[in-house]
Amino acid sequence: MNQEIAQLRAATAKYHVLQKALDDGYAPITPCLELPGVGGMGFHYGKTPFNATVSHTDPEVLVYAPNNGQLKLVAAEFIVPVPLSANPPSLFGHQFHVNPAINSWVLHAWVWEHNPSGMFEDWNPRVSCSN
Repeated sequence: MNQEIAQLRAATAKYHVLQKALDDGYAPITPCLELPGVGGMGFHYGKTPFNATVSHTDPEVLVYAPNNGQLKLVAAEFIVPVPLSANPPSLFGHQFHVNPAINSWVLHAWVWEHNPSGMFEDWNPRVSCSN
């Protein structure tokens, strides 16, 4: 798993500059997401359409959190629509779970911002939409 995480970090390092993500086809797909008392996720930038297969070095979504008036890359998210896969995929030794709001299997990887709740949890208590 550590090698795959290192490969994901290497593959996404250039996206600390948001314009590079936009140039590579990522586009805003959500407003800043936060769940009071639990934590935030931030803004999601995705490359669509989502497919049935995933690669640990090519996330479907990049997650950015507000940081002193700028956006900071904090996580990658992997997404497979449920209609394309009857069974949950897995990466990094972790099984995806269903996000019913988008009818998709999802897995966050907080590779650029420590998540005290766990690297693969949805919400991060260190992320806020009000920064």
